[in-house]
Amino acid sequence: MTGHRPWSEIRRGAERSRSIEEIRREVEEEQRAYRPTLAEVRTDCNVTQQQLAAALGTQQPQVSHMERQEDWLLSTLARYLEAIGGRLDVAAVFGDERVPLDLGELAHARAKAPSKRQTATSRARKTPVTPKKGSPVVGEPR
Repeated sequence: MTGHRPWSEIRRGAERSRSIEEIRREVEEEQRAYRPTLAEVRTDCNVTQQQLAAALGTQQPQVSHMERQEDWLLSTLARYLEAIGGRLDVAAVFGDERVPLDLGELAHARAKAPSKRQTATSRARKTPVTPKKGSPVVGEPR
């Protein structure tokens, strides 16, 4: 019969397809394992923790702490990368599709001074409220 393949050949093709998928997964896992840390990226840019701390307006121990933490604010990460000569680029990934996200001003994060209202509010929260002598306390009968 022409145009037909023996079953053993068809089965070998299916086994080969599975092994290609397994190899692809192994390669992806290896690539994830070899992603550099932020400290390695900083070192590759020939920037010391002291230099980075000066650029960020902080102290060297804070930079060391930042490099060890696992959860970052995007604005902090953007400032860190800009200080070593890079920039933050964020994308959403859907299967094989990569969609770059526009972060607007966040992509060029700068330390922002708190507004007067924020400063007053945070001061008010830190100041304990003590009732005046003789004034009723909430929840007490008069």
